[in-house]
Amino acid sequence: MAAATLAVIAGAENEEGQDLGRAMGMTTFAIANLLFAFTARDALRSVFRSRHLQRPSLHHRVARIAAAIILATELSFFHRILDSVELTGNQWLICIGAASTIVVVSEIWKFGLRRRESAAERAEEHTQPDSTAGVRA
Repeated sequence: MAAATLAVIAGAENEEGQDLGRAMGMTTFAIANLLFAFTARDALRSVFRSRHLQRPSLHHRVARIAAAIILATELSFFHRILDSVELTGNQWLICIGAASTIVVVSEIWKFGLRRRESAAERAEEHTQPDSTAGVRA
């Protein structure tokens, strides 16, 4: 999350200046945190298979958070408070893409954990003695 945010800030500052870098960094970090909330719901289950995504209350919370993220960069009132600038469509896509790396990393991590867990379960099944081995019919 931090690496993606810092990369976006560095790229934006290099191209357009500090104000845009700050706005894109804040937006990337906010979106990444929102996405991380989904990935952290379960240590092993994929975010795409989660039952939590079906909750209406979650949809309302996500909508409010998304609105806050959008309003923070789009309303001139917040530009003065946050010392930021408005973002273009391509800049929004950059922020969303960079923030989405948290989901990719999390899914790879969970996949590895699931494989390790299933390998441990298979190994445990092979090492347990067969309880019917000494019984004759």
